[in-house]
Amino acid sequence: MKRTHPRPQPRRLAAFAVALVSGAAVWIVSTWPSRDAPSASLGEAIPLALAVGTIWALRWITESPRQVVYRQLFSYFQRAQALLGAPDFWFGLMKSCCFACVIGTIACDRGLNTTDGAEGVGRSTTQTVVLCVVFTLIANLLLNAVINQVLLPVFVDA
Repeated sequence: MKRTHPRPQPRRLAAFAVALVSGAAVWIVSTWPSRDAPSASLGEAIPLALAVGTIWALRWITESPRQVVYRQLFSYFQRAQALLGAPDFWFGLMKSCCFACVIGTIACDRGLNTTDGAEGVGRSTTQTVVLCVVFTLIANLLLNAVINQVLLPVFVDA
């Protein structure tokens, strides 16, 4: 015979798991002994754990994970637009182009001057990585100084 009761939905199972885990976390934190205050009794911790678990479970049941992700992404981009302006974008683009030139130049120089076969390639690769990190940090320092002292006052005050 076939089953007559419906299979549980994955979202409800996930909500139940979230309720259990968050309830357990609240119970552990609320019963953790403290030097300043006595630990909560089990009678106080269980209702608090159930309340927090229920709130989390209701959130997971009422909203799909996709809705939660979309809402968080929308909020992130909204805050990013409020904090960042056009000069930030253009200065970041300028810095990334300068970093690309530095890294490309070093990599081509080390690669074209490689000798001694496979061992030389390994040595050149290590030298390339170290030099790229060092010169990228130096370029970042110089570009930040130029942007903050020269370019930013010109573009922001204009």
